[in-house]
Amino acid sequence: DAVKSADNDSIVILSMIRGYDGFTEVDPNAFMEDFFKEFSYLSKTRKWNLIDQHWMILNKLVAPGKQYLEIKKYIDDVSSASLRCGFNPAPFWAMEVAGINEPEKAHAADLFKRYIYAFSVGVRKVFWSGLAEKPPQKATQFGDPLEKATLIDAYGHKKLAYYVYKKMETHLILNVNYV
Repeated sequence: DAVKSADNDSIVILSMIRGYDGFTEVDPNAFMEDFFKEFSYLSKTRKWNLIDQHWMILNKLVAPGKQYLEIKKYIDDVSSASLRCGFNPAPFWAMEVAGINEPEKAHAADLFKRYIYAFSVGVRKVFWSGLAEKPPQKATQFGDPLEKATLIDAYGHKKLAYYVYKKMETHLILNVNYV
């Protein structure tokens, strides 16, 4: 309410309302259900315009090359929970996307699949997580999907994924407004 009262044209985005199956500290479905229940106590109308689900899915039960297929599950789960709590589902954006990073050919194919599949299941905008390789970050038992899933390596060399992204941006889908 505060955001909309300050600027009625603002776009409010809920981010990361369903965790990843790879993080076992919290049941992702229980977290999501509680999230929407809390909102339903506060208001009977949806106060947000969009939902962002970061898409660096780490479901340990799914092969790395098939992780891109998990986004549909997340969209369905979030939309169903939203409806159960009385809210019309909001459109989805994926504002931080990263995938497998090696071998290089698989990385490029994964980038392409994540974009095409996301758009095919209704995601309106997709943002890749990083352009240039980052220095190593704090290690987790799952590894950091942002560490090397970039378009340019730490030495400034453009990866095959860079050229796939450039081709999509130039000729296919990334220059279309999906708001």
